Amino acid sequence: MSFQNTNLAMLFSKTHLTKDEINPVINKNWILAFSAGADSMLCLHLLLNIHKAHPVENRQLMIYFLDHGDQQTDQKDKRNQLIQEALEKVKTSCPDLHVKFLSRFRNIKKIARRSGKNFELIASKIRYKHLKILFSRHPDSLVITGHNLSDWYETLLMRINRGAELNSLFPFSVFENQRGLDFFRPLILMTGQEVRHLCGSQKINYWDDPTNFNDSNLRSKLRNYSVALNADGLRITAKNLLARKNDTLSKKNISLNKLKHKIQSISQNREYRIKLEDYETFSTDEKDLIREFIFQDINFWPLSGHLRLTANSIPFHYRMFHIETENWYGDSWIVFRRGRNTLRKLNLQGASSATVCADQITKKYYIQMPYGKKSVKKILSESRLSLRQRCNLPLPLRGQNSFEVIRIPLSLIGLKDIISQQTRS
Repeated sequence: MSFQNTNLAMLFSKTHLTKDEINPVINKNWILAFSAGADSMLCLHLLLNIHKAHPVENRQLMIYFLDHGDQQTDQKDKRNQLIQEALEKVKTSCPDLHVKFLSRFRNIKKIARRSGKNFELIASKIRYKHLKILFSRHPDSLVITGHNLSDWYETLLMRINRGAELNSLFPFSVFENQRGLDFFRPLILMTGQEVRHLCGSQKINYWDDPTNFNDSNLRSKLRNYSVALNADGLRITAKNLLARKNDTLSKKNISLNKLKHKIQSISQNREYRIKLEDYETFSTDEKDLIREFIFQDINFWPLSGHLRLTANSIPFHYRMFHIETENWYGDSWIVFRRGRNTLRKLNLQGASSATVCADQITKKYYIQMPYGKKSVKKILSESRLSLRQRCNLPLPLRGQNSFEVIRIPLSLIGLKDIISQQTRS
């Protein structure tokens, strides 16, 4: 394999990229999603030539590799040898480039079988999780992937088979901020066959994954039957859809920017709130936009059509993700959260050792008010407490086997505590 100083103009021409499209790449650090296949090898080749033409002091190149654990020993050895050769050539070709190779192993088939999800989805989620960690540690970076035009064509067919909406059929973009990551996909307008031909002409060795053509997953099945017969025609279609996508995203961003000030961040990537009175004034499209924005941020994306529809109903609970109405400081809020079932603990000074959690009480439990006994269950209902708030609300009792509550500590949610009349006296 040789990373010779190829003319960038030729590479731009072959990848159908313009110099203006490369400009945002020049001053960044790079995180390359690497597999040793033709696509990622060509991306590496392109990055090295960009660095030679536009060197940046202390530039970092992080090469991320995910081992799916699905290769035979001989294929694994062949792939590892190619990876090692590539790393040696990188160091020789660009000694001033700070290169870090990060290899991760996950048995994707085992995880997919255990979770009941398909191989492609599990691999994508794990890859995204690792890349997000890398990006958070190196925010002034671009994530480079080897997605090509054939990949988009296959993805299009897969999404059609899954019943995707029109917006979901748009192809990947060359530059795209997706779920908080800045992506650069330089091969998006080249078919897989064109990528391999260019690798051959540049003497770039690569590894051909045998699982790509053995019908082991839906993508490999499609790959055997969905050959791009007219690359130029497919490229025109992709460009047209990219233009439409950019126009749609621009309009969505304008609308979203008008709504963002209504969103209160409680914990970034974990919990957000919107006042119920504001949420009820949003149109259906605005609600969809808000939900998509928050779901992406709490890593609950992409969603199936069924889940999107179900998420319209409040309360919504799915695994660790929740949407529900909560009372905070006297106002009703729509709360979007991932996990975070525990609220801060109260210091119940002077309370008896006997307590019951607010989500466990029945109609028998009461508190002594100035005008007589009142059902605690009714008070909690009037206070508009969510299930999470009730689960975290300890109610001290008069005695171990008593049904009399001596204090309702609503200060947990910013309201005034209710104290038993007998306790006051």
